[in-house]
Amino acid sequence: MRRATVRVTAHIDAIPGTGLCRFALAGRDLVVAATLQSEGIVRFENSGDVTVTPAGRVKLRGDFMRPADDLDGGGSIEIEGADAVTIAGLLDVSGYDGGTISIDVRGDVAIASTGELRCNSLAPLEEGERPGSGGAIEIATSAGLHVGGPVACRGQRLGLGGMFFADVFHDIVIDADVDLSGGAGAGGDMTFLAGGRIALRRSVRAGGDGGTVDLEANDLGPTTLVPGGAIEVTAPSIDLRGTSFDGEGLQGGSFFAFAKGPVLIGPATTIQIDGGAGPVGGDPGDLLLEAGEAADLVMQGRVSAHGGGPGASGSFALEFAAGRNVVLSGQVETSGADGTGLIAVIAGGGAELSGRLRTVATTTTGRGGDIVVEAGDAADATVRIAADLVAAGGAFGDFAEIFVRGCTVVVEEVRTLDARSGAVPNPPSITLRARRPLHLGAGSRYLTGGGGTITLGQPAGVDPVIGAGVQFDTPPVHAVVPDALLPACPEAVCGNGIHEHGEECDDGDADDGDGCAADCRVHCRTLPVPACHAPVAPGDAKLAVKDDYPGNQSRLDWSWRGAATTRADFGSPATGDDYLLCIYDESGPPSLVFEARIPAAGVCGGKPCWWSQGADKLRYRNGARQPDGVDTLKLRAGPDGKARVDARAKGATLEPPALPLALPARVQLQTTHGPCWEAVYATAQRNDAARFKASSP
Repeated sequence: MRRATVRVTAHIDAIPGTGLCRFALAGRDLVVAATLQSEGIVRFENSGDVTVTPAGRVKLRGDFMRPADDLDGGGSIEIEGADAVTIAGLLDVSGYDGGTISIDVRGDVAIASTGELRCNSLAPLEEGERPGSGGAIEIATSAGLHVGGPVACRGQRLGLGGMFFADVFHDIVIDADVDLSGGAGAGGDMTFLAGGRIALRRSVRAGGDGGTVDLEANDLGPTTLVPGGAIEVTAPSIDLRGTSFDGEGLQGGSFFAFAKGPVLIGPATTIQIDGGAGPVGGDPGDLLLEAGEAADLVMQGRVSAHGGGPGASGSFALEFAAGRNVVLSGQVETSGADGTGLIAVIAGGGAELSGRLRTVATTTTGRGGDIVVEAGDAADATVRIAADLVAAGGAFGDFAEIFVRGCTVVVEEVRTLDARSGAVPNPPSITLRARRPLHLGAGSRYLTGGGGTITLGQPAGVDPVIGAGVQFDTPPVHAVVPDALLPACPEAVCGNGIHEHGEECDDGDADDGDGCAADCRVHCRTLPVPACHAPVAPGDAKLAVKDDYPGNQSRLDWSWRGAATTRADFGSPATGDDYLLCIYDESGPPSLVFEARIPAAGVCGGKPCWWSQGADKLRYRNGARQPDGVDTLKLRAGPDGKARVDARAKGATLEPPALPLALPARVQLQTTHGPCWEAVYATAQRNDAARFKASSP
């Protein structure tokens, strides 16, 4: 049965001074398609659906029917007990102090792209005037919230920023800018509680003196409706910077994100929690990102948390935590004149740090920072350091510390861990602690200024693997660490989605054809990988196979020269990116006829299996030819025609493809991180039961 509808189609000015303008709708739908304005309170009760069309305006402004010098506070718009609410027009409670917009309903709340919520302060900016504060928006629903139009609740001068509070059973999606910025009073406050996910896609401003963005995506609703919470922040900017007043920098704001599920900060996002600038600088705020016990945290954006000048310190805490893995590929920086702060990475599984972490003092007397990385209490995984870690203090400061603890700790080649500072009274320190051998990549550097300590801690009988050209500015201490001070590193569980010790891969599924099989071993994909790097000239890829069964002299050689390849395309096989040499029969539907695995990392003959030669070359050497016969792989980055791949496999561990090969045949060098290189052979110079030899067309 269709419900009755109440329509506002003509302009209405409610008489001032009546206090409450109440619409008791008794289940009817409400459509506002014109301007309704008043002062005090307008309340819509017990309706069906509420719609404010693009032409609709509900305004309880403090300047309604008042002279310019007699501005009042904004009023209140209240929508209670409705089924669903759609705002495609304007709700405006701006005033000397902004008013309140309150929506408490059963169904979805949607602010359309043409809609807008305003609760700004309209206070004069002249000296001597009372400060004006932003208003408040409060939304509660048993369904979801989508904000597609702008929200503005700004404070003025000394006033407070506005507040945006949402308590939602399902998803919260923000597709429009939110401005809650304050004056010199306090920054704004945006708090979202969601049973489902929170997706923050547009910029937020809530700076002033402090200010907070607090996102909590947990299982608040019935589990049959809400499977868990995730947070995705892809907004260009989260601006919580402190402002300045009377020469004094004010406090930066804080950003918090807690999720039962995963947390993602996208690569285009910048989170700014810097203190305000001034002769007396403001301190930056804090940041805490935390994913659930069975979830990952991925931080690809940038965090800026700098003190605003003299007297300011760095951030008290910038923390990144997850029950499973932390992947930090963005840039995190904090600094301060009087000293700097803490950057902490806490992962139940592994941690991959490929973005720079930097916490530094900006004066010669400033204390150094503290970088702490702890992982491995929930899964036997790896801490991989693929970027510089800097926690430096001033030359006359002290207390710079880098502490890394994990099941396996790998520092990639030519990376720097810098904890230089003064040594009195608290000398700087670098501590690397692992249950399994520490891997310190060739050319990596460990600096404490000569007056600190460098400690390499492992269990008894476990020695670090130290690459060529590693630099310590203080001789390292090799410490035996008792079991109680090492991470738990529980036995690997294949299929949990965490790459743990003893596993070649773990993608959390049972698909044997996707490159990571159900037994957590790396294999060639069932079908060829599309869009691989290919030769650019005839004859640039050559394949030769010799089958010496039942002897031990079988051999396979593949050389390739072709499309432009960067050093980044080769990934990081020294620490975690596996390679596979694969041959497919394409005489019919493609079928895999040969694979040879080339594992990442590892020690071969007492030396790392993988190493770099210059800026553009990688080499693999395995005299034992385990597991599948490959003893040599050479990779060289370069432009078209200069990029090269050379692979050789031979001996008893090589099981060559059955000869003669059916043609056409496709050879691919695949990787677990994505890029691949290939050549197709439609004809051969020789193709019989003993040998195959061909060049690419």
